[in-house]
Amino acid sequence: MEGYLCATTVTTIHYLAAKTVGAAQTRREIRKLLALCAVASVHQTVLEMALELDFADFEDAVIHEAARQVDAESIVTRDLSGFKKATITVLTPEECVRILEQRASGAGPPASPSASKSADEPKRRS
Repeated sequence: MEGYLCATTVTTIHYLAAKTVGAAQTRREIRKLLALCAVASVHQTVLEMALELDFADFEDAVIHEAARQVDAESIVTRDLSGFKKATITVLTPEECVRILEQRASGAGPPASPSASKSADEPKRRS
């Protein structure tokens, strides 16, 4: 399974983490994230498509479109309410972990998640 982080998510993580653990530690941790996940680009097409969506939050629309551009299977987020109009499956982190555990154990395809569509960042690589 391949996972992605939206480019804007990486910059947000850096901004928030640097305030807490400092710039040097944050750069080390960002490097670790980049070793685990690909980056879903934010470019003109993503931004134009996001503007066409009827999302309450433009940032969520950008994340959705960046995920769509890389053919993400799902978006993983704690903010389900921001993705009510998503056309991609949206999972909570807990749902994602459960699905990954099922796949790793060879239990076959997971049951559909109970959550409604909504999300925060494109799927993760494992």
